Amino acid sequence: MALLRKLLRTAPPETSRIREVAGATRATPKAASPSSAGVVEDAERVHALASEGRFGEALALCDELLAATPKESSLVLARGSTLFEWGRYREALPWLERAAALGSDNFNLHLRAGWTCMWSSSAEAAEPWMRKATEVNDREWTGHFGLATSLRGQGRLDDAVAAFERALEVAPGNLHCLAQLADCMLAQKQPAAAERYARRSIAANRAVPVAWTNLGVALVAQDRFEEATAAFEHADRLAGVAGEGFDQHLNLGMCLRESGRLDEALKLYELKLPTLPAVDVNTHYAHALLTAGKLREGFEQYEFRWLHAPLLALRPSFRKPAWAGQDLRERTILLRTEQGIGDVIQFIRYAPHVKALGATVLLQVRPGVGDLARCFPGIDRILKADEPYPEFDFYAHLMSLPRIFGTELASVPAAIPYLHAEPARRARWADRLAAVSAFRVGLFWAGDANHLRDRYRSVALAALGPLAEVEGVQFYSLQVGDAALQSANPPAGMRMADLGSELEDFADTAAVIDQMDLVISVDTSVAHLAGALGKPVWMLVGLPAEWRWMTEREDTPWYPTMRLFRQRRHGDWSEVITRVRDALRAQVQSRSHERGSRINTDANRTPLLPAPAKRHWFAGRSAPAETAMGIVQYFPDEPIVGDSIGWYGEYLRAQTDLLASLIKPGSVVMEVGAGIGAHVLALAPATGGAGQFFVYESRPLFQQALRQNLGANGIGNVTVMKRALRGQESRAADEGETGSSHGSGDLGVATETIDELRLDALHWLKISDVSNVLDILRGGAETLWRLRPNLFIAARDDQALSAIKAHARDYAYQCWKMETPYFNLGNFNRREADIFSGANAIALVAIPEEIEVDVVLDRCVRLT
Repeated sequence: MALLRKLLRTAPPETSRIREVAGATRATPKAASPSSAGVVEDAERVHALASEGRFGEALALCDELLAATPKESSLVLARGSTLFEWGRYREALPWLERAAALGSDNFNLHLRAGWTCMWSSSAEAAEPWMRKATEVNDREWTGHFGLATSLRGQGRLDDAVAAFERALEVAPGNLHCLAQLADCMLAQKQPAAAERYARRSIAANRAVPVAWTNLGVALVAQDRFEEATAAFEHADRLAGVAGEGFDQHLNLGMCLRESGRLDEALKLYELKLPTLPAVDVNTHYAHALLTAGKLREGFEQYEFRWLHAPLLALRPSFRKPAWAGQDLRERTILLRTEQGIGDVIQFIRYAPHVKALGATVLLQVRPGVGDLARCFPGIDRILKADEPYPEFDFYAHLMSLPRIFGTELASVPAAIPYLHAEPARRARWADRLAAVSAFRVGLFWAGDANHLRDRYRSVALAALGPLAEVEGVQFYSLQVGDAALQSANPPAGMRMADLGSELEDFADTAAVIDQMDLVISVDTSVAHLAGALGKPVWMLVGLPAEWRWMTEREDTPWYPTMRLFRQRRHGDWSEVITRVRDALRAQVQSRSHERGSRINTDANRTPLLPAPAKRHWFAGRSAPAETAMGIVQYFPDEPIVGDSIGWYGEYLRAQTDLLASLIKPGSVVMEVGAGIGAHVLALAPATGGAGQFFVYESRPLFQQALRQNLGANGIGNVTVMKRALRGQESRAADEGETGSSHGSGDLGVATETIDELRLDALHWLKISDVSNVLDILRGGAETLWRLRPNLFIAARDDQALSAIKAHARDYAYQCWKMETPYFNLGNFNRREADIFSGANAIALVAIPEEIEVDVVLDRCVRLT
């Protein structure tokens, strides 16, 4: 079972607490002269405005004061602190650094610079600032907490624990420190210690959901599922009472599923996901669906696995379209392996069906597969993991093929065998074992000890001792790795020969399995291999079971020759092995098969066809998609944008292509109404490392998806503004009129104008929110005259475009109309049908009149 997610990771103490600390440490340590006292008083006025959330006023006052005294460190610090409070961290850091260079040695300065680095660059960059904060004030817990967090972010767990403990000494019973110490203990595989810290949190305040959540996580790590479920349920109730938006249901849902309460888990996910669409929660919902045997829906949902760790780091570096059923005739497709070798063996069965569609099929194998890959069906060329890619048209992850082919329980392609041992190796092992007439049983009892679920699947060889009671059996150890050493001391009475030490790779293992009468294995790649070879295989299944084995059934649609022996009580292997012993005795006595035989079945040998595309399986919820901009979480129900992303893998790419050609490295860009970030992901890289991208998105679900998409695609130069721009207030009503199910209201926070930001530079202003463009422009009038940004503004229709043009002319802009078809014949996904029936999007391109336009504005018509 994967470690459940904690709700409080490397987050800082609440902002109000940081403000409180800041207020206590703003003044410089020197005695103030009458003149300097006035400057400190001015800085305090700035801080007071910022603490009330009046950031625009605070910044305006600060700039006015700095104009007179530009090198006054307290004012420089006040400006940096205001930007910090505003969430504009990339802008704040240079001002905080400048204050330090001017001689400020302020606790608040160092602490905020440290958190700014944590959020905008790295934990390594944050550490020196955090250390300076503790040196300035060793008695303030937030400094030690910040230092500990930076150390935790670097993976330096021992150092982090010491720093968190120091923070706890300063602030006994502090919930933030206790929660992080519990997290560190879990990372150090000390769940009992984590439980102690969690219970201390509860003792300090029983009404805090995160304390109960951390207790549940610690209990799960000790396999105490019933207690953990109770803790998570209590955390969920507390979060509901408090109105907190945390995704507490991830932990509860996982625990319900893995403790056998599957229907409750599904209902919980279905209730919570429409309003809390965290990507990892979506993946765990997929696990629940697959466990329930709802394969079609489950594999659709399972694509979310690519939006978060650990698979996020394994995404391809190339930008090619993902295959989703497009015509493959005379095309080349790359199949990518992922996760474990057992997964490769299980899902390679789809390769012949891809080949039958007329494709040239390449397979990129992961390390460890070895020569077995030469036995894979339907493959034209094998690529090693580090081998350069040849030209190809599409790619698909191997575990995405069940989704593309619309696999359901009744349509699993289970024709076996679909793998065959190499003839030469098979003959060699047949000669080697020819003299053995006893019933041959291959044993494999332990998987990779580093696997997250290994404690639920592996056993010791000694536990298989009851099998020695069956007469007429010759056992063979197929075990490799450290556990193979146990074969030197088999259980008493067990006739065992160790073959594992002679197996060079999986091709050798396949040849040996071919000579067995039966394979008995825990849940590892060896069990998959035996099933794919069509050999009888009995698999010992722990509780909780992995999703692919579903629940209760003793067979599996994936392997007709596989029999499942499930735990009936968590951790009790003895009862399982007793049943295996009895079944083995009956099997040996019957000897109803011929040596070396295997089952052959023609089930589902008819080539599969890709399933017809559906708009979305889950109305009102999000979905993942591989696109021209990268991988994204989007909302298929969103009119036009959702259809475009889902079907074509892009949205108005002609617009982003034009803007990307015009945006220069180092530019400052703002987009208003960015949605899930389809254009931000395409344009932010054009600004380069020195550039900056400001984004406004007032709808909560879209903003959450936007933030997750930025993280998933490694975009670090984007500031997602926490407030809405004045003029966006009516968007929820407009969205309701268009039928969107996601325009459920703005963020419920204060609004601001572009002018209040007092930006130092703005090169492009892009407004995608068509609901109230003129109000947004009016709120940026001073900025338009002062910074003269280029404009790119979406319009609902020609009448709206005319009004926007007239307004832009008032600010001395020359204007063009850009009309872009929603359908692009050269779209990323290579779809040939126009689902938009020729409809176009309209936008205004406006450039200050004083600028000579010497670039080609593709698809733009100048407006007079």
